[in-house]
Amino acid sequence: MKKLLAILLSAIMVFAMAGAVMAEEVPAEYTQVKLFDGTYGFGEAEITAYTNEDQSAFYITFECFDEDQILEGTIDDGIVNVDYDLSGFVSGDAQIIWDDAVASDAAWEAVGGGDAIAAEDAGESEEGASEDAESEDGESPEGESEEGESGGMPATPTAEADTYEGFVRDYYGKEMWFDSTVYGGFYSAYQIVAGNGDETFDIDAFINSQMGEKVLDRIKYELVLLGDDQVANDYMIQYWAGRGIIETPNYMDDETKAYVTYVPDYMVAEDNDQLYPVVFDYHGGGGTMFEATDHGWVEICYDNEFMVVTPSRVEADTLADDMAAQLAEMEAAGLPIDYTRIYAVGQSMGGMSSFLLGAKNNSVVAAIAANSSAAGLRVAGIEAEEGSAPTMDASWSITEDDLAATNYIPFLLQVGTCDYAQLPLADDLISGLSLWLAANDLATVPEKTDDNAIGVTADNVYTRRMDGAMHTFAEYINEDGVVMAELVSVEGMPHWTAPSFAVNGWEFISKFSRVDGELVIAE
Repeated sequence: MKKLLAILLSAIMVFAMAGAVMAEEVPAEYTQVKLFDGTYGFGEAEITAYTNEDQSAFYITFECFDEDQILEGTIDDGIVNVDYDLSGFVSGDAQIIWDDAVASDAAWEAVGGGDAIAAEDAGESEEGASEDAESEDGESPEGESEEGESGGMPATPTAEADTYEGFVRDYYGKEMWFDSTVYGGFYSAYQIVAGNGDETFDIDAFINSQMGEKVLDRIKYELVLLGDDQVANDYMIQYWAGRGIIETPNYMDDETKAYVTYVPDYMVAEDNDQLYPVVFDYHGGGGTMFEATDHGWVEICYDNEFMVVTPSRVEADTLADDMAAQLAEMEAAGLPIDYTRIYAVGQSMGGMSSFLLGAKNNSVVAAIAANSSAAGLRVAGIEAEEGSAPTMDASWSITEDDLAATNYIPFLLQVGTCDYAQLPLADDLISGLSLWLAANDLATVPEKTDDNAIGVTADNVYTRRMDGAMHTFAEYINEDGVVMAELVSVEGMPHWTAPSFAVNGWEFISKFSRVDGELVIAE
């Protein structure tokens, strides 16, 4: 969800060559192609976008994370719905990439080369049509808006889809779902969240639910009022200060070192003599430090007496070193850190980071909580099942030896039921789950089942309604009666963070600490 910084190319011969090269690799229904460069949350990329004749479907290819990426799905009134995401970690950028493709001044080209194809539905036309679009006095033709025709951008939705017939929930600020101001009128929170669900996700039902209302209240500053690059905005600093939380940005001009700390003010009072836990909260792929604040951990840190760190760089090879450096700087700044209670949490790629830190930085991290990150269960050497949630690349791999060397690593994983291929758990992830349970000295061998939304057996399974949505909990319990691993599903939730994540996560991880590398469980 990084703010769009598009760099568009219009060389027709390049488009034709791209179509000729890729024609045999894409389904035959995609007859038009466009090639352009863009800068997104995952970095710069050369995008090849394919679409069908009426532009109701898309097939997009590019490279990021040193891997080939494929996004495929449908388009309804400009709203992208992702049906397939090869890596499982770039769906959040699909709407932005498609909007880029539509807004490009270049014409769509026939796949394999040939004459340009007029794309009337997207506002594109053959060479010369742009001159005819204005009258001699420079005004737009009657009945047409300059804004609507300038880039071929479909209008941003201003309400639920016309086809929606479900329950309508009114609440304060609901119109913010459709406000695209901070993104130049190109896309809204409604479009962004819609693009993060699979084919079962109903964005209109979601925004008319209690869960949707709570999610909007959480994301409105990032995606509606300020923009996702405004984490250190003076307004946000004052916002948290009003809640007794000191927000401190660090190295904001250097993305490789930048991080923000959130510290309840009583922790730095002159008469304080206590040490406090630290939760490292990692953003998802294509996300930002501002996105990490939407996960809910900052919101609950004051009452639950812990600090939060939201790092900018989330890279497998630097996670442990970055954590150590940030802790050292926080201590040097006088923050009262309890080094026995360091936790890693995150969303999507950030959840993968938590799993990785749990397995490979086990002497420091006491416990982890991950959201939308079922792929974190995968263990190298277990072949991924087709359609299963994928691992990003080899640098994120966790091996059986990594797990065997751990001194316990308690974990919670929470996933939505509309979160792509993550639930029910595929066989390869269940095999990986078995190894994670074994690393926690748990005897239970999970098996596939249709009896619950998670799709796996457990020592204890129960449901609880939170924020209006049914949550299914699967607990794995040791011989002393301690829940050492917990899986949670959230009904109707897409690839996004439910408000319950931080609540469930803190309830789980807070009972664990690590003293001289040994796991300690609070009574």
